[in-house]
Amino acid sequence: MYHASVDCLVVVVDIRGAAPRVVALVRRGATALAAAGLFAMLLGACGAGYGKRDFTRRADAICASALRDLRALAPPNFGGPALQLRLALSAYDRQALSIVQAELARLRALPRPSQSAHDAAMLHDYLSALNRAVGEYRSLASAVKAGNAGGTAAAETALAANPVAGLAAAYGLRSCSSPGATNR
Repeated sequence: MYHASVDCLVVVVDIRGAAPRVVALVRRGATALAAAGLFAMLLGACGAGYGKRDFTRRADAICASALRDLRALAPPNFGGPALQLRLALSAYDRQALSIVQAELARLRALPRPSQSAHDAAMLHDYLSALNRAVGEYRSLASAVKAGNAGGTAAAETALAANPVAGLAAAYGLRSCSSPGATNR
C-alpha cells in the first residue's frame, strides 16, 4: 500500500489595507492544498486589477448622487416681476452649476481603468462633453444673471445639444446617462 503525506505551508496575505496582514496560515495536509487552490483562484480573479466595471460602478455612484442633488433643488418661483424671476433663476442655475462642477471633479479624480483603446477614447469623449456641459452651465448662469435673453437661449440650446448623456450610455454608465443628469 502506498501512502503519501503532503507537507506544505500556505500563507494568505491581505494587501488591500495600509499594512499587509496575514489572514490565513495553513501548515499541512489536504487543507493546505485546498487553501493553496483557493488562493490561486483569488489571485486569478484579482489579477485583472481595476477595470472598466470598477470604474463604471464608482462613476455611476457619483452621477447618481449628483442627479439626486440636482433633482432636490427647489425650482425657481416663476411668479412676480421679471427681476425677481431672473434672480431666482440665476440662483437656481448657480446651484446646478456647483453640483455639476463637483460631479466632474469627482469623476476626473477616479483612477482610469484598464480597458481597450476604444473604451478609453469613449471615456475621454464623455468627460470632454461633461466638461463642455459645465462651461455651458456657467454661460447659462452668467447670461441669466445679466438678463441676457440671447445668451440664455444660446446656452440652453448648447446644453440641449450636448451629447454627454448619449456618450455616458455608450460607455456603459447608467446613472450618468439618466434624463436630467448634467442636462437642464
